Amino acid sequence: MKPESEANKRIATLSPAQRAALMRRLQDKGELSARDRISRRDPQQPALLSFAQESLWFLAALEPESRAYNSGQTYHLKGALNVVALQKSFEEILRRHEALRTTFASHDGSPVQVIAPHGPLKLPIIDLTIIPREQRAE
Repeated sequence: MKPESEANKRIATLSPAQRAALMRRLQDKGELSARDRISRRDPQQPALLSFAQESLWFLAALEPESRAYNSGQTYHLKGALNVVALQKSFEEILRRHEALRTTFASHDGSPVQVIAPHGPLKLPIIDLTIIPREQRAE
């Protein structure tokens, strides 16, 4: 058995707090190389695509009108809807997850990620209460 795999097994049994303490101690001793850390990307520089993102970008360029990788869902909500709470929930999800605000663009001939800033969300509301109940589904 390789020593690295035994060390990885032992590290995997540590609690998150113990693992964080170990990482701090290793960093203090200078035993973590640059390849062991993920450095922050300069927000002024374009973000490169992952392999999976690049594949999707290529397929979208090949068939721009295709909706093969889009997925939509519909939810039927019953009862009173707190629109403000729903809107704030969506805004918080978008704030936390850059992937939901990411599009692709071409920069010097290569695809890059463009991450939109988070901000208020315009949630379209269509009030169907003026339509008779039997006709609302249509």
